[in-house]
Amino acid sequence: MEKIECDVMVERSTEYLEGALAGNDLTQVIDHLHVCPACEIYLDEVRVTMRLASELPPEPMSEALEATLLAKYREWIENVA
Repeated sequence: MEKIECDVMVERSTEYLEGALAGNDLTQVIDHLHVCPACEIYLDEVRVTMRLASELPPEPMSEALEATLLAKYREWIENVA
């Protein structure tokens, strides 16, 4: 089986964490993580970053943005009907 390098592991890390890898791609990532402590540390850092980011409160929407979105929605509704 073909082994992957660290740069490929980094490219696939988001897909791996989201459970979007399967088959050979998943096997290659798992195999790489077993032999590369640096990538395991990197993946742990990404996990922590994702968890912390998900705990942030949402930023309030500006009135201007809300008005723009409502106008676009109303325009879309008129075109659909």
